[in-house]
This record gives sequence, structure tokens and C-alpha cells, in this order.
Amino acid sequence: MNRQEIYRSNGKLIITGEYAVLDGALSLAVPLKLGQRMSISERKLNGSKLSWEATDINGLWFTAIVSAKSFQIIETNNLPVADNLVKCLNAARKLNSSFLDSCQSWNISNHCGFDRNWGLGSSSTFISNISDWARVDPFELNSLISNGSGYDIACARSRKPILYSWKNKQPEFFETNFNPPFKDNLFLVYLNHKKNTDQSIEDYCSSGKKNINFIEKISGITNRIVHSETINDFMTLIFEHEKIMSEVLKLQPVKEKLFKDFPGEIKSLGAWGGDFVLVASELSRRFVHSYFREKGYNVIIPFKKIARLG
Repeated sequence: MNRQEIYRSNGKLIITGEYAVLDGALSLAVPLKLGQRMSISERKLNGSKLSWEATDINGLWFTAIVSAKSFQIIETNNLPVADNLVKCLNAARKLNSSFLDSCQSWNISNHCGFDRNWGLGSSSTFISNISDWARVDPFELNSLISNGSGYDIACARSRKPILYSWKNKQPEFFETNFNPPFKDNLFLVYLNHKKNTDQSIEDYCSSGKKNINFIEKISGITNRIVHSETINDFMTLIFEHEKIMSEVLKLQPVKEKLFKDFPGEIKSLGAWGGDFVLVASELSRRFVHSYFREKGYNVIIPFKKIARLG
């Protein structure tokens, strides 16, 4: 009987501290009920090969055959993605020299439970699953192939929301109780395009050293948001967060740019200018859906439906 291994990791949202977490700010991040599953099984092939396929909710989007010994790409339908795959495999072998050192061939099937363009962690869940397969530390693997803080890696393995900080290039995080009584008033809206996170991080890091007061303010907002009890308190805090980040990034807040007339507050999640935004409003779910659909934004998800709140 062929041996099979299955790994799964959670998707992620960063509620506070986007960008600022790279400078040591405390951030609130939430793992998702949605994630990515990787199934690995032995395959009878001539030579040692890895046969890859990846699907998301829209179906098959990536295939490749890679040498299991050299990680050389033999064939693929998407060369840039295959290059990133090989980069991850080489990094895993750097951390564990015995990773895939046998003469076996494998079928690897990855299924992402959300649209990979949504920015909910298709890359971080993949890295987390690879680290399990290779028996290496996921944060070390992530640091070799990404310039991010690693909060998404922490979410991949957490059962509930976390408070996360990145200090001296080391992760510090613990699970926290964030299950707001007003969660019915929170929604995620997709802005119809994916933002390049790595490029956004690079731009932020190259913009110069940040004022320590900025980091302290963001950390303070994070602590207050975790303990907020009313939707009005929460909206005040995310408005304040957007204002501070707008001044640092020299970018217009998303509500001011796209949704000035919305009766509530809207906060960017992750890289500004794309992916999902967090919407908070005292008005009905029907109104929120109608408002955004009229503006051409059709992916609207209740926060409580997707967030893993423990």
C-alpha cells in the first residue's frame, strides 16, 4: 500500500499592525477557517520525480513535474510559480539535508479552500505545509524565502486569534481572546485585485526608520481593539489606526479613496491598495451587501463566517 501524508494550514488576516509589525509593533492577527491542504503519496515513475498539481475554489491552476534530486523543473504550465516552488524546496533542503534524498517519486496535490488571488494566505499556508513535510521550522523556512514578519506562519498553526510581534527578527506570539460581541457587524470585502505583498513590504522598509511613537501608538490600538466591547469603540479605533498608517505610508485611506459616503468605518488589511478590507457598520447586513455590490465589489464575507475565533 502506498504511503500517504496529509498536511493542512490555516489562512490568515492581520487586523492591526500591518507594516508596523516589521518594526516591532504589536499586531492582532486572526487564523481562518479556510486554509490549504497538501496531500503527498508515493508514485511509481522512472527516476525520482515530484508531480505537482494545485487547485483552489476555481479549479486546477498549476501543474509541474520537478526532479526530486536536483529540483530542476522538467515541465510546468506556469514557470514563475514553478520557480517559487523550487526556491521553497531548496530552502527546505538547506534546513534539512535529508529532505527528499531518496530515489522515490511523489504525487503532491495542493488544494486551497479560497481563491488564491484573495490574499488570505495561499503562500504562507503552502510554506507551513512544506515545513511539516520537510520536518523543518516554519519560521526559518519562511525567513529564507520571504521578507515578511511571519505573522501569517503563526496563524497557519493557531487555533484562535493571536497577538504577534517581530523583534530582532524573532517571532513572539500567543493566543488571545478576541471574539467581539459585535462580530455580526463586521464584514470582509474584496477589492477585486491582489496586492503584491513582498513589493509593498520592500517599499515600506526602504522608506526609512520609523518614529518610535508610531510603533507605540499602533501597539496601544492593538491592545484596545482586543478589549473593545462595542462597535462604536471598535470603529473609533480602526479609524485612528488608518489615520496613523496613512501618515506613515503617505497613502490615502481606503474609505477616503473609494467609499467616502459609507456609514461606518473601513480598514485596510495587509498591503494597502488591494486584497480585502474590514468593514464595520451598525447598519444591516442587507444594506452592507447592497452598498458594495452597487459599487462593483461582489465578494462580501461576514467576518464571523471566516474567522477562527476559538
